Amino acid sequence: GVDPPKDPQLPTQKRVFERLRQEHVAFREDCALLANGDLYTHEAISNVDAYTDGVLLARPALLDPSSIFRRSEERLPKLDVLRQYVRYAQRYDAHPKNTKYVVQEMLAKRRHPPDMRGVLRDQLASLPFKHDAVTATKTLGDLAALVGVAATPTSQEPE
Repeated sequence: GVDPPKDPQLPTQKRVFERLRQEHVAFREDCALLANGDLYTHEAISNVDAYTDGVLLARPALLDPSSIFRRSEERLPKLDVLRQYVRYAQRYDAHPKNTKYVVQEMLAKRRHPPDMRGVLRDQLASLPFKHDAVTATKTLGDLAALVGVAATPTSQEPE
């Protein structure tokens, strides 16, 4: 993978990706060239997307999935993102422990670069609960109640 944010200059990134594309095609034509790195905004993703076959976005998606697909001014509040995620977990019968883990990761600071931790701190300050409250939940219903979503029983837990 290529880590584009280490060099924020787009012309330099373009040259790097063009060189990699040439080497890549010479090595193996049927493999995708993916950018992997701390691309935390729609704009940053757009900058490298033109030169690659795709981008990998695990940490940015945990911080704020709405920032990947929306411009900065269109970002959703953190609570809305958490509610949507819990609704999806209920709809697709996700395991409660996995859902809780992902929500906890969405609230954790350890995986994000220092310059993004301020964004997370501001998002967390707007929530009506603390991280410890997520830790205390035992079921998907508990987690749903915490974020303000109607609990829907799943096959993974009793009604």
